[in-house]
Amino acid sequence: MGQENSKYYAVVNGRDTGIFHKLSEVKPLVKGYSNSKYKIFNTLREAQEYLGITPPTKVNNPFHPDYENNKTQYDIFGKEITQNTDQTNQTTNQTPNQTITIYTVGSCIANVGGYGYILIDGDLITPVCGSIPTNSCTDQISELYAINQAIENTISSYSTQVIKYGLIIYTNSYSIKCLTTGYHNWIRNGWVNSEGHPVPNKELIMSILKQSIGLKIDYIKSNNYEYNKWASNLANSGREYNHLANNSGYYY
Repeated sequence: MGQENSKYYAVVNGRDTGIFHKLSEVKPLVKGYSNSKYKIFNTLREAQEYLGITPPTKVNNPFHPDYENNKTQYDIFGKEITQNTDQTNQTTNQTPNQTITIYTVGSCIANVGGYGYILIDGDLITPVCGSIPTNSCTDQISELYAINQAIENTISSYSTQVIKYGLIIYTNSYSIKCLTTGYHNWIRNGWVNSEGHPVPNKELIMSILKQSIGLKIDYIKSNNYEYNKWASNLANSGREYNHLANNSGYYY
């Protein structure tokens, strides 16, 4: 038997955007949506290029083991920022005195999840995406997982800066509630919600809270369309790689 002819549905304008594997996933996103637009491709690379999220040839993730040998900076639209050697060395040796800002997004379809986030440190903008290693993902898990990964990775690479100046994380309303007001009551009530049921995603919430000890983190509802869309595309890309390759992560 021949190999199945997989199709890739790239939604550029709809209730959600990104790359999807089935038409049944796309229809609810575009039906009845004003000026909806999507296109079908035979390869994942073509779909990524259509959305402007083609993986760069150089690694642009400071948490990737090959980053030191492949430093590349990209602007908000994914275009490479070229610098001469003297400028690059000067930038690398400086420690910005500022708060790092992160936009996080999770993506989940049919229990397959991915995450994406945009890290902004002064003029340096770093996109990161990856898959979520579980076969029982939910929308809420994907959103919290994105935050968990963003904090963990950022602390690892920017520990001094984060400890001194803190983080600003833009995310969705559910995550904000969990990490600002909700957990106080849940801890007091033994991690049981107002309906008497165990609080969903307790482990992820506790992981984020433990990593946040001693840090100043402001959680704000996402309000920047370009960053949100970019992070959403990253999350969908991470989910798609999870779906196709069942890997543990994919990074820009």
